[in-house]
Amino acid sequence: MFTRPVDPRALRAALVACLAASCGGETAIEVTTDELCGELGPFKLLDLDEDERLIPNGALNRFGDAYYITAGREPRTAPDHVEVWPSYEHTTTYRVGLCGEDRRIVAHDLTASLFTLERWPAAPLACQGEDLVAVDVTGEATPTLVLARGCSSGRQIVDEGMILREEIGEGELRVLFHRFADGSEPSFSPSIEVFAATRSYHAGDEEVLGLGDDGVLRRVSLVDMAIDVEAEGVAHFAATPEYLLWMSDADDQAVLLRDRESDIEAVVGHGPISPWGLRLDDGFARIGRPDALDGELLIDLSDGTIHAIPPGRWAIREVDDGRWLVAASFNGPWLLRDLESGVEALVSARAGYPRWFGDRLEIIEGSALDLDARESGALWRVRFDGSPEQMLAHRASPTHVTLPGGRVVTPVAVDADWIGDLVVVDPETLDERRIDGPVFDFTGNQAVHDALDPDTLAYQVIDGARTGVYLVRFPG
Repeated sequence: MFTRPVDPRALRAALVACLAASCGGETAIEVTTDELCGELGPFKLLDLDEDERLIPNGALNRFGDAYYITAGREPRTAPDHVEVWPSYEHTTTYRVGLCGEDRRIVAHDLTASLFTLERWPAAPLACQGEDLVAVDVTGEATPTLVLARGCSSGRQIVDEGMILREEIGEGELRVLFHRFADGSEPSFSPSIEVFAATRSYHAGDEEVLGLGDDGVLRRVSLVDMAIDVEAEGVAHFAATPEYLLWMSDADDQAVLLRDRESDIEAVVGHGPISPWGLRLDDGFARIGRPDALDGELLIDLSDGTIHAIPPGRWAIREVDDGRWLVAASFNGPWLLRDLESGVEALVSARAGYPRWFGDRLEIIEGSALDLDARESGALWRVRFDGSPEQMLAHRASPTHVTLPGGRVVTPVAVDADWIGDLVVVDPETLDERRIDGPVFDFTGNQAVHDALDPDTLAYQVIDGARTGVYLVRFPG
């Protein structure tokens, strides 16, 4: 893509951007981009003050024909908190058209990403502290309360409404249900107490299972609030609509798996197992600690076959060919294991920060699982078909993204204030091209899923008059 003839308009746009940034030597824009909102090169979507910073995890949303962007001014401090990304309070939320038109302020002091409910897709909601509020898209009114404490810990949206929990004592929870109310605007019915006191619970779209201190696991229907006993003598449990996995509180600590439709139940293992050691996901029941290398049992829910993962292995996921990706530590080496035979094949000996997919593994070399987002390392792709490992970039951070054509966009040279350059890398040539800088943040950490087209990225520049949020579109 980078060898195509230079468009004179693109060259002019790059020169204008360079002059605006007072750049010298290396230009501010060194990469070919497509037209966006009538301009070539990065397009400034929103002006921000130099002390404003996009909030982490979901600063940019799109609803209909407008973007909603939230930025804060004052760093939030949390004692004894390990900073993996900075967060800010005293926020301002802006609404702008898809090309930056009609800029307006619609809210202050929102504490998390905006979202909508399927029942009211045109009504943006947000958290203001622990309260759920509706945002006036015109900016003429302040956000209105929808549900008090509707953003408290443990909030869960289900088909019928919203589940909330309250801590009422050490190891005890109160579970509340708010049913969706009728009407054209988001609203909920008064709370219904599902469980007055429960040790743990699982909420599904149409039911809540709660485990009491008496060891009785009860089911409450969210349709008619009918109560049934699901099991007795329960120590811990995991559930889906189809299966129940639970450990008995008897001396043998048997672990049982029940098909909830047929009511057939079988002993599949024995404890002791922690509450976090029972899981039902991706077609398997899993018995064993998910945060340790102590070994694990995998029960294939399609046929009931039990497979043992030995100690010293971390079972990650089933891959496209039916084998399982496992690791010998939490950052490699990486192997593929045949569950039937127990035979393992080395995929890669590289230690690093992983992302895994059905057909491949991607590793930022030399970094641990809790990699600081300011760090970077060589990015490698390891396919599970046995083809050679491929370097995708000499340096990439954990917030990198891959464009549809395979190019990698990543911040690099990020300093202590989380500011660096944004570059795009062609994996065929490993040619690294600078998009812009100094960049504080970009799509890899900020844009809500599907807020932007796949070939379009957003990022924030901190640079005097240039400070703001930019969009850039890459040619396919």
